[in-house]
Amino acid sequence: MADDFDPYYKWLSIPLAEQPPSHYRLLGVPEFEDDAEVISNAADSRMMMIRSFQTGKHAEISQQILNQISSARLALLSEEKKRVYDDQLREQKATPAPPPPPPAELVVPPPLDSEQTQPAVDLNTTVDLNTTSGIAMRRRPAGHAEVRRSASRRKQPPFVPMAIAATGVVVLIGLLGIVLLNGSGDQPRADRPQADPPRRVPDQGITPAPPTEPLRLKTLGPKSVPAGAIIRWVVTATGSGARSFAVHYSLVQGPPGARVDDRAGTFTWQTVQGDAETSHQVKIRAVNSATGAAAESEFQFQVQSSDGPVDLLALVDPTHDSVKGAWFKQGSTLVSGRAKPALIRVPYAPPEDYELRMVVERRRGNDALAVGLVAGGRPCNVVFDSWPSEGWINGIELIDGQRIASNETRVLGRMIRSDQRETFRFTVGGDKIEVFRGDERKIDLEGFDRLSRFPDWATPEARLLSLGTWDAEIGIVSLELIPRPGLRSIAPLEPPLTPADPPLTGIPVPLTPELLTPELLTPEPLTPEPTPETDP
Repeated sequence: MADDFDPYYKWLSIPLAEQPPSHYRLLGVPEFEDDAEVISNAADSRMMMIRSFQTGKHAEISQQILNQISSARLALLSEEKKRVYDDQLREQKATPAPPPPPPAELVVPPPLDSEQTQPAVDLNTTVDLNTTSGIAMRRRPAGHAEVRRSASRRKQPPFVPMAIAATGVVVLIGLLGIVLLNGSGDQPRADRPQADPPRRVPDQGITPAPPTEPLRLKTLGPKSVPAGAIIRWVVTATGSGARSFAVHYSLVQGPPGARVDDRAGTFTWQTVQGDAETSHQVKIRAVNSATGAAAESEFQFQVQSSDGPVDLLALVDPTHDSVKGAWFKQGSTLVSGRAKPALIRVPYAPPEDYELRMVVERRRGNDALAVGLVAGGRPCNVVFDSWPSEGWINGIELIDGQRIASNETRVLGRMIRSDQRETFRFTVGGDKIEVFRGDERKIDLEGFDRLSRFPDWATPEARLLSLGTWDAEIGIVSLELIPRPGLRSIAPLEPPLTPADPPLTGIPVPLTPELLTPELLTPEPLTPEPTPETDP
């Protein structure tokens, strides 16, 4: 049965005796582990393994386990949260276990009536051990003679028949005891008062299950969300009945297109810019299919217009939004794992004209960061620091089906240096994309109809923003979007290009000595990696 499936044991080898698991047991690291890198790598490994079950019949359960792994990672990577959790765990382990239950009491049957007294055993009765329906009694006829055994056998000593008879007596007495213990109280006489049947004590070591608490749902207060965001709220069930994978959720009332995950209780709805300044009522019901316990939660929210800045990182949940590779949050910073590639969607559909501001830092690796934009309804990517062995190539792709190495936006030079925060700004509008590093414009392009997205950077929802890395751990410190209706260009024009600057437009030009800058002649050396891998 599906309800009997134990994901902790089947997927993570955590037996029932160790459930619910601690954060350390869930991640598979030693208790009170202090190495943040060990914890982070263990969580990455666990999440990648659990994601392999997201397309199977236990997809909803896998999402719940992913949520727990993400919570454990956040708790153990936060110094303050880890200290509080460790103190609680030590206190829990120091609490002595409850004493074992008292030994089982002997059940004494009520005394027998005189007429129920069994007759004395007749020693002339023989025992037939060959019957299949219990031990049968056979009366020996009077005057019956002993049948002599084969003459070849020795004559039995005189005490052997007595021993056989005594054995029969013992067997009979044992059978009578069993019958009396098991059946004497089942058919009480009608002419005497009925006594309460003897109380049977559970076997030692088996604790009776506590009474089931009512199922309850966490009530969400009034909320407001920016138009264009994907709403994703988890309605949490509480009570002992909620600690079961038999709890199912359903949407009773909500806006068109909204849904609730049957097993995880996650309410999801994609808003659009046209939903601004609207209010919606939501009602969610949870039922424990094993016990029949049920509860409902009702809340309301308002969709606001996106006139001011939108904090996109606040909308991102790595557990739900990761597409490939491992992503996690350290505080408010979104961090990518070193996959090829690591992809995550930003659950926000931008307006037609907007400005995107981003602060990033390179932590490990030397390869690319890709920022997924939507321009004129067409997805594309601005890629930084791709192909390190070729001097780091930057640009927008795809343009007319061409990648950054061979299209007109190609710019050479490293954009994101190690252990240093970089600020980027992207403006999209008026059929034009401009990319700034700090206050310096690095890339621009006109013509949205020429854009498309390279498959390695593609996410399932083309209308949403996205982020990607290739063999690099990069932290996204901040990511903010500002709607800019009627945007053309919000930055002053750069000074005219000098002969020493690589051109920003036109078909790629060979790098002649006149065009080589000192930075390109002496590029920053690659940071040595413990296990170098081949570039794609």
